[in-house]
Amino acid sequence: MPHTRVLSFCLASVAALCLSNGSLAFAQQAPPPAVSPDPIPTSSPTPSEIELNTINLPTTMSIGRHKSYFRLTHRFARDLLRGDLSELAADLFSLDTGAIIGLEYRFAITGNLHAGVQRSLLSKTIQTFGKWDALRQGEKSPVAVSVLGSYEGLNNLREHYQPGVAVTVSRTIGNVVALYATPAFVNGTHAVDVIEGHEDHDIELGGEDAHSDANHTWFTGFGARLRFSGSGYIVGEYTPRISGYTPNADSWGVAIEKRTAGHTLQVNFTNTFATTSASCREGATRVRYCSGSISHAGSDKTGWSRARFDSRRNRQMKRFAILVCALTIAGCGSKSPTEPSNPNVVTFKANLSAANEVPPITGAEAGATGTATITVNLTRDANQNITGGTTSWTFSLAGFPANSSIILNHIHEAAPGINGGVVINSGLTAGTAISLPNGTLATQTFSNLTPQNNDFSVYQRMITNPNGFYFNVHSPANGGGVVRGPLVKQ
Repeated sequence: MPHTRVLSFCLASVAALCLSNGSLAFAQQAPPPAVSPDPIPTSSPTPSEIELNTINLPTTMSIGRHKSYFRLTHRFARDLLRGDLSELAADLFSLDTGAIIGLEYRFAITGNLHAGVQRSLLSKTIQTFGKWDALRQGEKSPVAVSVLGSYEGLNNLREHYQPGVAVTVSRTIGNVVALYATPAFVNGTHAVDVIEGHEDHDIELGGEDAHSDANHTWFTGFGARLRFSGSGYIVGEYTPRISGYTPNADSWGVAIEKRTAGHTLQVNFTNTFATTSASCREGATRVRYCSGSISHAGSDKTGWSRARFDSRRNRQMKRFAILVCALTIAGCGSKSPTEPSNPNVVTFKANLSAANEVPPITGAEAGATGTATITVNLTRDANQNITGGTTSWTFSLAGFPANSSIILNHIHEAAPGINGGVVINSGLTAGTAISLPNGTLATQTFSNLTPQNNDFSVYQRMITNPNGFYFNVHSPANGGGVVRGPLVKQ
């Protein structure tokens, strides 16, 4: 929309001005007024505690009063166990695939009170939070204690609200080890991504939660950071869910970190995309992801351990943080150049593979592949709310054994690595199966399809989070699905 583009351009322009040496925002700044000391002064980070997070879990570390913290996370979407080594190498070990990107910014109101916001590409989640460092380890306390309260929602904080609270207890051992335990509670967890079976055919998929009637989740995270060199660290965490809504498996992660000049660079391997409190409740899958993060925090009056920043460098980093935040907001608000001119016609594509199925297909159909194009024609009311619509799709297949057949094809709702319920069914059955005499199918089209139970809200969810849906087809040999691919909005 024109006004959205103007807003995006203005945000980016303001950020560019902030970067220039003649910036009005930073030119000839007056000396900051004297401030009274914090009730609990901030101490410099010890060599065993260098970050405000392990991988996903919070730590008890503080930053200086009126200082900022900036963190960027990048979670590659490819399962490292999917396919063989040659296929993984062809994707440059997941670097060529899509990613779930997160951006976090927090500000220290005092030396022991932070406020912040985080946005994740996953379901367009925005989390706002506050953190209070209640105790610091020292002569009066053998441990440090921090309390974090959060409030998050999907679709840019417009739906599925989930408040939460967590308490982190830590203990550092010398300059080498930091240990963490984080009990947490999140409410409203069942409102999102309920894992269901295929409603229209009897296939055992697993993943159904025994406590699916619960609307909250209790979990406890355990983390550790081990310094193995002057600035090198190994990090690990494990987050078992204790009670409530507990689908899927418990999440875990391991990482290696490098601390340099006030920045922390981390490469981690984990089984979840989660970076927020509520997304941790969702659990994880059997797949493995490679990801990374980079963070920066402004120094306090005593400086970082083994690293000090002059005022010029701090200003440069603040300008960089403002630029990234502005461009992120601009990108969220700008209209995609590939978005169709007619908002009532939305197209998705999916690259199908037997390796995408959960679990991956083995045997004669393991090499099966395909492509699918899905077109949705929407109807809307005067307020542009979706009130109806139909779906059509065309798909092609290859790599099947001769004389194979296709007995089902659907759109399901679930993220990669998770089996989900059918939301749009083609109507194909075993009695009307499609034959593949030579193991290939040039094209097959199904038209005028509607969502299960006429639940047209599924269309808005597909548009908002296409990666949360997948298209797949089923064969007699693999009744749970033989090839599958996530939807990609065109």
